[in-house]
Amino acid sequence: MGRANWHGGWPSGLAGSGHAPACATGERLLGGDHPDTLSCRNNLASSYCAVGEPGRAIALFEQTLADC
Repeated sequence: MGRANWHGGWPSGLAGSGHAPACATGERLLGGDHPDTLSCRNNLASSYCAVGEPGRAIALFEQTLADC
């Protein structure tokens, strides 16, 4: 899966949040362009911003936008 990098690892402060596993499950079950998957990825990217991981956030925001 070419887009799997967005759910690998936890930035500081996100451990246990469930965002990344939920996004991975959504993509697997619904597909990468499903509205719920896109929303989940957007929320995960926002979380990356909140914990000071702008590089990961930008990459994920860009990927999500491309899949719209």
